[in-house]
Amino acid sequence: MKIDHEQDISYIEILAFFNTNMKKFVTCIATGIILGVATFFQMANFSASAIVTNDGSLDFVLLKRLQIELPRIAQHSELEYMRELSNDEWWQKNFKPNFAITRADVKEVQELNSKENRILSFSITTEENSEKAVVEKIENIIDFFKRSSTLIMARDLFQRYKLDVETKNSELDKNEQGGIIEINYMKNKAKNLEEIKNKFQQNTTTINSQVLDPKESGSKYLPINTQLIAIYSDIAAQNEIIERIKDERSFLVLKNKLTDEFFNSSDKNHDGFAILSNIRKRINTEMKITSTDNQEALRQSMALKKIDTEIANIQSKFQTGLGEQTPIKVKRNSLLKHISLGAAFGLIIGFIYALTITIKTNFNNRPKEA
Repeated sequence: MKIDHEQDISYIEILAFFNTNMKKFVTCIATGIILGVATFFQMANFSASAIVTNDGSLDFVLLKRLQIELPRIAQHSELEYMRELSNDEWWQKNFKPNFAITRADVKEVQELNSKENRILSFSITTEENSEKAVVEKIENIIDFFKRSSTLIMARDLFQRYKLDVETKNSELDKNEQGGIIEINYMKNKAKNLEEIKNKFQQNTTTINSQVLDPKESGSKYLPINTQLIAIYSDIAAQNEIIERIKDERSFLVLKNKLTDEFFNSSDKNHDGFAILSNIRKRINTEMKITSTDNQEALRQSMALKKIDTEIANIQSKFQTGLGEQTPIKVKRNSLLKHISLGAAFGLIIGFIYALTITIKTNFNNRPKEA
């Protein structure tokens, strides 16, 4: 017997399918609409967007780094909105750079590099349940970005200071030890010359002419007194070098204290603005009490000024380098959109359910072959 595997479905059967399952469709659509309305009131009803201008302080490489490190900082906060900011995907989706040259312009640009294609601004978006809450939230996000980015950049600076202190201290120890050894050597040499001078006080020829070490002087004869003067002058010069080393080490001690103060503060507080302001106050206090009467004190004061300038550059990068944001735009999410999506979802579910029931019924009612 020949079995016909292909069956045509007529328009009448399609209409009958929808007519038979109309109650199911209506029920599912109504359920979808209810879920859409419930979702509207459960989810954020307001969305806000803002643009922060960039004067060139942040480039693409630095931005990518901040997008990785900022979520780590947000994890330490107990504030509600910080839960979103602790997610890496939030920064990729809601914090986007606006470049001077877009992808559409690339075809018209022969040579394109990071300097030419700088970031003009940043677009920030977020959502909340009320207009007031969403405006406050986006302002807090911008403030968090500036303060925490300042902290990240400052960590790099003070980490470099820490390494510099360790390296410099090791170098100073080596130079100081070498200077002390040289002084002891010259003191012994002076002592020997003094003994020779005292031993031959009556022999003016010996006193006035004493052969030097051939390796040091090319076998030239100089008076003992002249040699003693030269040695004591060298000792004085070495002592001066050691005093400078001590002065430099005292500055490194201060630099190390500033570094420790920064890292201790950053472990408890992630407000980069506040931490750096406190460090700068400490530096200014040290500069006021540092005397400028001598060269070493003046040099230390200049070194402190350099540190203060480097910290100020980081502060200005995020305080003034990121310009005033444009007026925050707030938009109320559409209830109709949620209803439409809910109805569409309900219709799809209803169609799948009705089709499944129909296929199962037809399969069970098909004639059985003998």
